[in-house]
Amino acid sequence: MKNLIADIGGELKQYSEAIQLRMVWHVWHCDEDLAARLLLDFGADPALCNDQGQAPLAGAAYKGDAAMVALLLERSADVGGAMPDGRTALMMAAMFNRCDVVDLLLRQGARADARDAGGLTALDVARIIGAPDTPQQLAAIMASSSVSD
Repeated sequence: MKNLIADIGGELKQYSEAIQLRMVWHVWHCDEDLAARLLLDFGADPALCNDQGQAPLAGAAYKGDAAMVALLLERSADVGGAMPDGRTALMMAAMFNRCDVVDLLLRQGARADARDAGGLTALDVARIIGAPDTPQQLAAIMASSSVSD
């Protein structure tokens, strides 16, 4: 994949959105940080959603890939962006007990009080799924933010 991207060079925009989408999602899901950097350098959209409406940031958060989350945020991925069902990257990280990613997203401005289409917060979905650590992590964050309000 890295060789293909290097061959493409600055010409990424010449490919259809469908081809760009396949390339971008392959890179995000295969933990190819260098290839991801190259794609982003050549103009790949860090918010290009798959057919389920999931942006790469949510996918990286689900996987617990803190390095990819940091890279996408560095390249202007929307920390508060939501999928069609209203779920955010923070919710995905919380559901799958990705504590380091939850912390990173919160430090970058993710809102712990954001609600999905069903009215649930990241704390709610983490509890429902049965995540062992992120519910306590989020409860502490929410408690401290309500004290400062």
